[in-house]
Amino acid sequence: MNVTFVVAVVLFVSGAFYWAISRFCPRGTVLFVAAVFYGLGVLLGQSGLDGGRVMSLASGVLKMSGFLGGILGFLDLVRKREPDIIEAEIAEPPDTFK
Repeated sequence: MNVTFVVAVVLFVSGAFYWAISRFCPRGTVLFVAAVFYGLGVLLGQSGLDGGRVMSLASGVLKMSGFLGGILGFLDLVRKREPDIIEAEIAEPPDTFK
């Protein structure tokens, strides 16, 4: 398999995964998940398990995904979100009692 293809697939799939997390979870979740993935990649790369190329590939995939998630997680933290429609309706009571 071509290395460029593997990198492109990992970045596309992890980008879609992080987008879904940022869309439906509170702020900071993307950064936390990215840190966990990157940490797992580092631990897997430094472990004494004899997996050869497979372990190296798994470690690299987790590190790439964690790095991309770190960038997207930071952007998710500093981005200003609009309040959800449901939250806006709850915050403003109806004017039926006037």
